[in-house]
Amino acid sequence: MSDGPHDCEAPGLLVTELDGVWTLQFNRPRARNAFDWPVRHLLIDALTAATSDPNARLVVLRGDEAAFSAGGDVSEMSQGEPDTADKLAAGARIIELIADMPVPVIAAVQGHAAGAGFSIALACDLIYAADNAKFSPSFALIGLSTDLSASYWIPRALGIHRAKDLLIGGVPLNAEEARALGIVSAVWPLGDFEAALAERVATLAHGPTLAYRAIKRLVNGSLQRTLREQTLAEIEEQLRLVESHDHGEGLTAFSKRRPPQFLGR
Repeated sequence: MSDGPHDCEAPGLLVTELDGVWTLQFNRPRARNAFDWPVRHLLIDALTAATSDPNARLVVLRGDEAAFSAGGDVSEMSQGEPDTADKLAAGARIIELIADMPVPVIAAVQGHAAGAGFSIALACDLIYAADNAKFSPSFALIGLSTDLSASYWIPRALGIHRAKDLLIGGVPLNAEEARALGIVSAVWPLGDFEAALAERVATLAHGPTLAYRAIKRLVNGSLQRTLREQTLAEIEEQLRLVESHDHGEGLTAFSKRRPPQFLGR
């Protein structure tokens, strides 16, 4: 990625779509991909477009080798309560779009994921990290509480007391520590990261995306439901899927001992 004199003219978010895979890449390398107002707007627009795309199969959020995102741009902080409220509302919208996305959302993390950058990674369905990744819950270190849903996802991943310890202490986690805690799905050497990510993305993009969507809805809602409510939700999802092409194709491929050809319908 260029860091030359034209960077200031480049958009803060690069959006590409190829064969149903939407890649949203933060593009503010000099600011360690921190979020400013233009990036918030671009991210909301891109996530909205991906949600509306009937051919979408996967969304990848990423930064560059040095940073996924350093969080909110400190140069835009302390602009008064109305501005802060607007930023937090925009952040909440981003999190809702990720959580409600009908296809899996991957956070591909290299380098720093700090503050709101960490929160956005946590809101994704899967986090794949390079071995240089560093996850920094740095809110308390600048006298703030969490935002962008960190206090929602971290207790679900770690439990109440470990979540408090992480968020109050603000101590960064390296990639292996985050994987050991169950936050990160896989860690790959930095030199192998792009190839490993491309292979994983291709596998998921060719998978049964209708089933992925149902699993995502069931898991995200599980802690708000009783056991009975959850089993009823599972029944509803299974009845929706049992007549799908992908289920029929999965059964046929299994019986014929060949790879399935899922179409997402």
